[in-house]
Amino acid sequence: MKKKNNIIFTLILALLLLPVLGWAQPADAVEGSITTTDGEEINILLDYDLEQNVLRGYDLASNRQYAFTPSSVISFQFYDRDLQRQRSFYSLPYRENGQISSLQFFEALVEGPVSLLGREYAVENGNGGTVDPAGRILIPTADLTRWVYFTVSEEQEITPLKLRSRKILSLMETRKDDIKAYIERWELDITFQKDLIKIFSEYNRLLVEES
Repeated sequence: MKKKNNIIFTLILALLLLPVLGWAQPADAVEGSITTTDGEEINILLDYDLEQNVLRGYDLASNRQYAFTPSSVISFQFYDRDLQRQRSFYSLPYRENGQISSLQFFEALVEGPVSLLGREYAVENGNGGTVDPAGRILIPTADLTRWVYFTVSEEQEITPLKLRSRKILSLMETRKDDIKAYIERWELDITFQKDLIKIFSEYNRLLVEES
């Protein structure tokens, strides 16, 4: 009889703990903040789903989970311990392949007169392919993630960026010689994100300096 009571007690305890266990902190969740379209700022655990383009929030204190789409969020930020930098994302309208413009999350890698945006994709391709679902060329990074990049003009137009030296220099036509010298001096490689960020940061610095 005692053994039966122990089994019943164990089952009851498991049922009581089930909601808590179901909302346990995800392995990839990080502390961050969200600014909603209502103007509310929320500090919460964040988990960004790259494939679904959905941001999830977890409040362990109240045992609740939230899902945010680009239409309900202005921006969100968190500190990435792996990259050792603060990462900022914005919900921006983008027209892809002639489709109707829709809000999508973009990471702001460099902000300035000509901003650099990025989108990260989790890709598994047994053939080692380097093309995303939209057919754009992707740049391989570690852990099966791929990046595509975009520029934002002062007119707020988002344009895909082809990672070719000639294309990037033509984009920076007004300071092309300065940027070319900068790349050569520091031996930068545009296929590395950290170098691409340095190049765009320098270009924006020059534009601000001359304005």
